[in-house]
Amino acid sequence: MKKSERVIRIVNIACAVLMLALIVCQFLPFWTTNDGASASVQQMCWFPTRDNQKVVQKYFQQELGKDVYGMTAQNRSINELVVPALGVLGFGLLGIYFCVKKSNKPIHGIWALACGLFCAIGYLIIPPYALGAGWLIHVALGGVISALSIVLMVYWVIDVIHWFKG
Repeated sequence: MKKSERVIRIVNIACAVLMLALIVCQFLPFWTTNDGASASVQQMCWFPTRDNQKVVQKYFQQELGKDVYGMTAQNRSINELVVPALGVLGFGLLGIYFCVKKSNKPIHGIWALACGLFCAIGYLIIPPYALGAGWLIHVALGGVISALSIVLMVYWVIDVIHWFKG
């Protein structure tokens, strides 16, 4: 096994482990109010009408008021939380599968890159995520996953260049 193949395999496995950790974190309690109500990121996506989620939505309205976009809390929708969360879940599951099943191929890091970018960018630009207890952990995991997958993309570009040179 060449050194580059070993690096690709290690980085793919590391991406898969980090994506699994990120997905597990999305099912743990993320927002907690003063009333003791709590909700995870995935709970807010799949079950937004439960009592705890209604309390958490009121908490968002109290804490956020007007944000930098000039949007009032009453105009905010729970739907803005759905896109990053489902992106992380969907691309994360695909990434775990391909990064483990095809760990010798660098191109499958594209799934990890999508997962990491959905997490890092989504959690940074959508204000309700900043109210979560594990916000920095999620952003850090997204950033590390993105960085590792960029390493895989560099190896893929090198492979493509070698393939064209024959």
